Amino acid sequence: MALFLYPNINKGGLIPAKTKLDQYTELLSRSVSGLNEYEKWIPFLNTASKLYKYKFRDQIMIHAQRPNATACADYNLWKRPELADRYVK
Repeated sequence: MALFLYPNINKGGLIPAKTKLDQYTELLSRSVSGLNEYEKWIPFLNTASKLYKYKFRDQIMIHAQRPNATACADYNLWKRPELADRYVK
């Protein structure tokens, strides 16, 4: 994992930029904290019902990034002609 530094204007030094892990953790935390409201819980359950084979934390992350997801798979699976043969960006 790469660690990037950017100048800290207030202190005159360098501080680490957010890593992908930090961003992932922050998104997961925000998403979980929002699920205690009924209006957000029901849409999550709709997404999770379509992705029942995934772990809870993966369902939360999928819902956080694309609430209307109906299928989720590894990039290489989508590219396999005998299974999906789909174009993926």
